[in-house]
Amino acid sequence: MENLGTKAPWTVEKQLEKPILVTNGKIEWYHSVAYIKDQDGRIVADVSYSTDHEMMGCGRNETIKKWEANCLLISKAPEMLEMLQSLENDNGSIPELMWNKIKQLIKEATEI
Repeated sequence: MENLGTKAPWTVEKQLEKPILVTNGKIEWYHSVAYIKDQDGRIVADVSYSTDHEMMGCGRNETIKKWEANCLLISKAPEMLEMLQSLENDNGSIPELMWNKIKQLIKEATEI
C-alpha cells in the first residue's frame, strides 16, 4: 500500500512560547497553535487549543502538555507508518493475528 501522505520527517513548531489571552466581551480564554511541518518547512497540519487557564486546557481537563504530546505524536506518524510498512518484508516472524492488525492499520492510514 502506497503512502500518499507527506514523507517524514515532520517537526513541531509552536506559534507562541506561551498561549495568548483572548478577550471577547466578558469571556476570556487562552489560545495557541502548534504547526506540524515537513522537511521543507511547509505546514502539513496545525493543532490549535483554547484553554480556560494559561496552563490548563478545556474539555476533559486537557492540559497544554497533553496538547503538546499530541502534536509530537502526530509529527511521528509518517515514520511509524514507514516502520509498519517495512514489516511487510518480515511478516514470517510476526504472529498472524498481529500481522493482520498491522495490515489493517496500514490500510486505514493510507486509504482515503
